[in-house]
Amino acid sequence: MPQAMKMDFAPFIEPFFPVMLMGMARTKDEDEDTGYKASLALVQRFGDLCPDLLLPAFEITIAATLCSTSPKEWTEHALIREKSMTLLGKMVDKILEHKRFGQDLLTTEDCSTKEIREKILCLLFVAKSDEDGAVKRIANGVWKSAGGAPKMQKAILPTVQQSLL
Repeated sequence: MPQAMKMDFAPFIEPFFPVMLMGMARTKDEDEDTGYKASLALVQRFGDLCPDLLLPAFEITIAATLCSTSPKEWTEHALIREKSMTLLGKMVDKILEHKRFGQDLLTTEDCSTKEIREKILCLLFVAKSDEDGAVKRIANGVWKSAGGAPKMQKAILPTVQQSLL
């Protein structure tokens, strides 16, 4: 649907994307997971065009899946966070397609605002401390591909403090 409607689909991202992320199947098999496929299609189409519309859904999904009441629910939530981090990594890769020599995610200015890029890095920074090992591993990989230097960590520290307090 996003490929057919192109930018006419943009108004539907905010209401539908969080539902797609939360509706990802509770299995590791991505071929059977229609929620993952739909989310991936949105990220591939709009990841670099309007990351400002996709980012709130990632924040909502990560926050909503942090608390669990049973071991089964914890496993399901960890899998949703893992797949969400994978998709966030794909969005970061789409943004980094616009970088020039020597730039990282924070300094790539052709694609989105600095505020949005800082929020993406803030979400990655927080996800690096996730209690699930798979989520932590994926977040660390995306962090490194985004340029994860101590200099960048220092630059986003005010955003991290603001979002956590």
